[in-house]
Amino acid sequence: MIRKQIDIDRAKRVIAIVNNYFDAKIEVKGRKLGVVIPRQIGQYFVRKKLKLPFQLIGDIYGMDHATIFHSCRKIEESYIYNSEISYYLGDINKLLREDKELQEFINPIEKLDEINEINEIIEVLDVFQLRKIKEHLLAKYTKIQ
Repeated sequence: MIRKQIDIDRAKRVIAIVNNYFDAKIEVKGRKLGVVIPRQIGQYFVRKKLKLPFQLIGDIYGMDHATIFHSCRKIEESYIYNSEISYYLGDINKLLREDKELQEFINPIEKLDEINEINEIIEVLDVFQLRKIKEHLLAKYTKIQ
């Protein structure tokens, strides 16, 4: 229960940062573009940065988990071809990284993600490939010295 409340508090902190950025209330329900895009971006960052389950994010926003899933997917897709969304995400990401309250929690998650990606790559590689990589790195390192 305590863990869930901490997650909710952190999510509300992310939501507050996004609210301030857009000068909007993203918890408000509505289908106007000025509300929908900021709300979807808020949901995206709560999911991406805090790794909270869709159901919990849905509970925070008073929405179904499938709606949250759709919002996050929509922002991920828009990021590729919509420069305005890309700009928003970059700015908000910077604000989130500068927020000291969130840093204690976000940094370890991002490091864990990097470690998991490396582990996935290593699992795919076979021993022969790992030996070749090791030899390459050793040869490169010895040349530097």
